[in-house]
Amino acid sequence: MSKEFKLDCIIWSLFSNSNQTVSMNNVFYKNKYYKIDNQFYPFYYKEVSSNNSFFDYDKEKRFVNEYLKNKEKIMTKESLDLINISKELYSFFYRNIEKFDLKKFEISLWDAGFWQIRKSIKDAKIGLNILEELKLKRNILRNNIFGEIDKFIS
Repeated sequence: MSKEFKLDCIIWSLFSNSNQTVSMNNVFYKNKYYKIDNQFYPFYYKEVSSNNSFFDYDKEKRFVNEYLKNKEKIMTKESLDLINISKELYSFFYRNIEKFDLKKFEISLWDAGFWQIRKSIKDAKIGLNILEELKLKRNILRNNIFGEIDKFIS
């Protein structure tokens, strides 16, 4: 199994509709409050936040962002395309943060999950063109992954 194939699978899963990652603050469980970081946050916050000062940024690193660092050289074109349109979606989200119902999707931290961002954009009915483009790029990558899987099971 190639490094490119593994990376394709990881990147596809980050932006799949089945990705239900979130970050949440003040989650009450068994008489305690918790903060849930989104370790599947794919970008450096400062590169997508549009200098947004809406959220407190703790400068903490997130696992997936660190994992993807310096991997552009081994990414397929399809993975890069999906990363780029996703970066555009995240940037759009932060540029338009005041237009989204953050309370409805419990967005209170800078590292909002893909599920939260996608649902907010659909709910507000803005940026749908970027979301549609993301879906197209994701489907292209999915088809490539399926083609590679066929090689393994054939």
